[in-house]
Amino acid sequence: MSKKIAVTGRPGCGKTTLCKKVFEDFSDNSGGIITEEIREEGSRVGFRVEDLSTGETELLSHVDYCSGPSIGKYSVCLDQFNSLAPAAIEQGLEVSELLIIDEIGPMELKSEDFVRAVGKTLEKDIDCLFTIHKKSNHQLLKKIREKFELVGLTRKNRDELYRKISEELITGKPVSE
Repeated sequence: MSKKIAVTGRPGCGKTTLCKKVFEDFSDNSGGIITEEIREEGSRVGFRVEDLSTGETELLSHVDYCSGPSIGKYSVCLDQFNSLAPAAIEQGLEVSELLIIDEIGPMELKSEDFVRAVGKTLEKDIDCLFTIHKKSNHQLLKKIREKFELVGLTRKNRDELYRKISEELITGKPVSE
C-alpha cells in the first residue's frame, strides 16, 4: 500500500526545505517538482518551479515578467509553468517510487494542465509527498485532504517531522503515531 502525505503550514515554515531534504534521501527513486521563491535585493519577486529529475526550471510567477492570471502582486506564467510542471509530474508517476509535489496552491491551481496531472496521481499506487495550501477550497485540494495523511508543519516541529516523514516512507509507519 502506498503512503500519501500532504504537508501544510504557514508560508516560511519550511515546507519546501522539508521536500528538498526528503528528495535528497530518496533522489534515486523520486521525481516531481519543487517550487522556490525568487529574491532580488532581499525582496521576493516571484517563484520558479524545478523538475526534480532533470534540474530544469521555469517561472511560475513574477511581479514583472508574466501576463497570466494575478494572485496578489504576482502574475502567473502559465506558458512557462505548463511547459515543465505537468510533464515532470507525469514522468515522476511513470519512473519513480516517490512523487514529490511542492506546492499545490492558488498559483499552481490556475493551470488546468497541472490540476489534471495532479489528479492522475490520486488513484496511482505510488508514495506521494505533497505540500498543499492551508486554506484553499479548490476541489483538488479537498480530494487530497480526504485521501492523504494531513500533517501540519511549523518552525518548531519541522526537524522532527522531517525525520518522521522519511521514516514513514521507508517503514510505512504513519507520521501521526
